[in-house]
Amino acid sequence: EQSAAGMVAEWAVEDGARICYPHGDLASSTLADGLAKHGVEVAERIAYETVDAGRGGQPVTETAAAPGIKVLPAAQIGAKLEELDLLVFPAP
Repeated sequence: EQSAAGMVAEWAVEDGARICYPHGDLASSTLADGLAKHGVEVAERIAYETVDAGRGGQPVTETAAAPGIKVLPAAQIGAKLEELDLLVFPAP
């Protein structure tokens, strides 16, 4: 099944594994919640945001992350890799 629920159902993840889950700002919590139920520590990061395309040659401006969302700049992802057991890049 090609969905977050299908990914959770298929993975054999060890208890206590640490997973970095970079995802888009519109991603549901299905994958992170499902992995957490398997005793996995999930570190979620917003890796990309869905934005409107600029109109009339006007640039798209940056927006602040929603309250409670920690944004990890791409340049800092490498520093976290040694702390992780698995790095996941899901996309529809």
